[in-house]
Amino acid sequence: MDLIIANLSGKRGIIIDVRNNGGDNPDNARKMASRFTNEKRLAGTNKIISGPVHEDFRIEDVYIEPYDGKRFDGKVVVLTNRKSYSATTYFAQYMRVLNNVPFVGDTTGGGGGLPAFRDLANGWLLRVSSTRFYDPYGMNIESGIPPHIQLNINETEAFATGKDPIIEKAIELIREE
Repeated sequence: MDLIIANLSGKRGIIIDVRNNGGDNPDNARKMASRFTNEKRLAGTNKIISGPVHEDFRIEDVYIEPYDGKRFDGKVVVLTNRKSYSATTYFAQYMRVLNNVPFVGDTTGGGGGLPAFRDLANGWLLRVSSTRFYDPYGMNIESGIPPHIQLNINETEAFATGKDPIIEKAIELIREE
């Protein structure tokens, strides 16, 4: 990321396209978001399973803190769709709490709960969501993060014509004064 941010120095804006991204590690998503803010922001609250009873949760506030090194201070537009899952939904939430970061496309696919694994007596491995993540207003992000500007795309047509209306809208937003 250091090299990418350095190469963006002096540029008007960046488009971060996370469409069709299945996610990975929410900590990486938080680290990436930290490159685009100059102040600490509450991203939401994590309710994490902490015991054997169904409602045994511990509460953990999640903050986006400015990266210690070089950060990007130009315009940022994030592109999302229903195939943006897991840590990508976390990334969308982290970027959403920053000032002036519009989202274009469709609602993310959600699926933000971190997995917990349990060995079953029959030798199977059970994987279940061990967290619930809520935005600063108490909304669960499990169903996805909606965009500021909803645009649907016919992928076959976009591929055939070489035109992506979602990217075109993002470019338009960056060019605005």
